[in-house]
Amino acid sequence: MVARSANGRRGAQRLGGLLVATLAVCLTLVAPGSAAASADLSVTYPATPVQVHPGALASFQLRIGNVGHTPLTVLVTPRKVLLSEDGATRFAAVPDPLFAGVTRIVPARLTLKGRQEKVVTVSVRMPAQIRADDYFLGFLVSPVITSPAVRAVNDVGALVVLDVPGPRAPRLAAWFVHLPLIVWASSVKADVRAKSTGISTLQFTTDTLVSGVVAPRPRVIMEPPHLLPPGLYWDVPIGWSSWLGLGWYRVHSTLVYNITPQRTGEVALSRLVIVIDPLWLIALVAVIAVIVLLAGRRRRRRRLRAAHA
Repeated sequence: MVARSANGRRGAQRLGGLLVATLAVCLTLVAPGSAAASADLSVTYPATPVQVHPGALASFQLRIGNVGHTPLTVLVTPRKVLLSEDGATRFAAVPDPLFAGVTRIVPARLTLKGRQEKVVTVSVRMPAQIRADDYFLGFLVSPVITSPAVRAVNDVGALVVLDVPGPRAPRLAAWFVHLPLIVWASSVKADVRAKSTGISTLQFTTDTLVSGVVAPRPRVIMEPPHLLPPGLYWDVPIGWSSWLGLGWYRVHSTLVYNITPQRTGEVALSRLVIVIDPLWLIALVAVIAVIVLLAGRRRRRRRLRAAHA
């Protein structure tokens, strides 16, 4: 195991309150025979998870803005969030069945003047028997097509996390990817793969320390917190370089994740890596060739002197 610094422990205890990602679905504005329409959208939503208890009402706001100059009418509709590896998200064409019928959007349709913002209030009644975990809600803001000249518009997605507190069962596994014993290059590019193997969404951070000779650049690689749902993985990039293109290094990666608000878990990885730039092999072969050539010439000279003696 690799010991964590005091700063690392304090950072791990502040893992709560991180939104996983922003989803924006951009289609092209096309108007036959004319310039592209100028109206466009911006959507602001809660930047931290909204805490709510089973059976209670979760309420939050979406701030929708028309950043263009043309008046715009939009619809706000719930969408199921499809989560994938490395934090990738996309929306399904239907609402999440877990929250279907218990989500209220006021107003669901609104008209915005140019450069105007309005607030939409969203209320979600949580099921009484819902398990403690993080739940991802998607909302699609879609302009209403009011002109036959416009065939496509911009849709903007908002991703909101609902945090149901209580006992959870997070578990994290991790391993190095693309990190062999010998790297034939002057620099190393690899990944630490973190996989959520429990039944609850977890949050984790990654700190990597590289030590060895010649001194690596950089020595410390820190990754900000990520939310990782069950069954998915996240590849955290790590890498360093040797100014000589030659050296041996010990890589220590420590992943810290939340088990409870007061307790964290830890996974520690360590590996030895030897870095050899192929130019060193070419130089070595050249040196050997020169030595062989000089030795051959020296032997020929000795034979010639012996023949004339």
